[in-house]
Amino acid sequence: MVHLWHATHVPPRTHDVSAGMRGVTFPSVNLRSRLVWLIATLAGAALVPVARAEGNRPLVALERLEGRRIERIEVFHPSTVSIEEVRALLGFPEASPLDLEMLRNATRRLFADGRFRQVRFGGIESGPDAMRLVLQLEPTRVVGRIEVGAAPGLGSGWVKSALGVEVGAPIDRRELGTLRSRLRARLARRGWRASEVGMKLTSLDDRGTVALTLDIEPGPRTRVREVRVEGELPYPRWDVDFGLEEGEPLDLDRFDARKAELEVRLRRDRYLDARIEDARVVPVAGEPEQPWVDVVLPVDPGLPVRVVIEGNRRMSKSRLLEDAVVLEELGTARTGLEELRERILARYERLGYYRARVLVYARESEDGERREVLLGIDEGPGSYVLKLRFSGAASISEARLQDQVRETV
Repeated sequence: MVHLWHATHVPPRTHDVSAGMRGVTFPSVNLRSRLVWLIATLAGAALVPVARAEGNRPLVALERLEGRRIERIEVFHPSTVSIEEVRALLGFPEASPLDLEMLRNATRRLFADGRFRQVRFGGIESGPDAMRLVLQLEPTRVVGRIEVGAAPGLGSGWVKSALGVEVGAPIDRRELGTLRSRLRARLARRGWRASEVGMKLTSLDDRGTVALTLDIEPGPRTRVREVRVEGELPYPRWDVDFGLEEGEPLDLDRFDARKAELEVRLRRDRYLDARIEDARVVPVAGEPEQPWVDVVLPVDPGLPVRVVIEGNRRMSKSRLLEDAVVLEELGTARTGLEELRERILARYERLGYYRARVLVYARESEDGERREVLLGIDEGPGSYVLKLRFSGAASISEARLQDQVRETV
C-alpha cells in the first residue's frame, strides 16, 4: 500500500548517488522522522489528495503531479537495506516523469522483496514542471528472541515448541491473535482448558528485530474420569492402552499417539476398513478448581478382510498380494479396489501380458464373519519380441547388441 501519513519533518542526512542517477538524491534518516504522506492501495486506480502543508512546502496530490519531472527522491529506509538496493528496486530511469502506474509497480517490487512491511510515497511540488518524491520504507518485523515470562508449571521449551514460531521468522502484530489461539489450543490438549495467554512485541533495534514476550496463566489442569469406547473393538479392553488412566491429567497428544498405534494394529490384523474418529472430550460435574472430563472414542473396526485370487497362472499369488497392500491405506471401498486393479494390470504389462483383464470386487462372506476381496484374472496371451533394432549404434555391431540384450534379459 502507498500510505498518507502526517507529522513534522526532520531535515534528513543525504547520500549523493549522482554517479548512478544524476540529479536524484537518496537521504538516509531515522524512521521516526516524519512527513505528510499520500496513501493509496496497491491496486487502487486513484490516490487520495492531501489538504495539508508542511511549513512552506505544500504537499500536492500525486495525481496533480503526474507527468512532472522527478528532480529528487528522498528515501527513509532501515539500515538493513542499502540505498543502491532501494534504487534497483524502484527501477526509475534518470529524471523520469512521475507516473502513478510506475509507483504501483515499484511498490509491488518492494513488497515482493520481503524486507518491508510498509511502503509510503509522498510528493512535494518544487517547480512549475518539477517535483520531489519522498519514500519511506518500514522493515518487516523479525523475531530476534522469544521470552517466556510467567508460565507456572510449564517448561519454556515446550511453550516455544507449541507456539510454532522460530527466531528469525517474520512476524506482524496482526498475527498475535492467531498465535494466542494456537497456544491456547495446545494448552487445552494438555489439560489446561481455561488458560489465559498474553503476548507482546518489543522493538530491539531500527532494523525491525523484535522480542516476542509471552505470559501464561494456565489455570487448573483438567483430569480424566474415564476413557470410553463407542463401538466394539476386536480386542479385550485390558489389551488396549490409550495412554490415559483414571485420575490422570488430560493429555490428548499422548492419547492420539496411542490411537495411531491402534489404527496400525487393526490394519495389521486385516481390519482394513476400520475407522477411528477424533475423540470427544466431555466435561463432567466437578468443582471449578478441579475440572473432570470423560474421553470418548468412536470406533468402527469393520470386518477382517481376506483376499481371494483366481485365474492367475504366470503370476504367483505372493506377488499379487504385494499389490494388495494398497488396501491397508485405502480400504476396500471403490477407490481402493480400482487402485488394486490398476497395479495388477501394470504388473502383467511389465511381463508382456498387454491383454490381461482383471475383475476386482468385494463382498461379505457367507457366514458374515469377514469381508472378501475377489480378484478374477484373465491373463490372455503373452507378447514376444520378434525383432530388435538399434538406431544410432555406429561403433557397435547390431549382433553384439542383440547378444547383450539376450544375456541381460
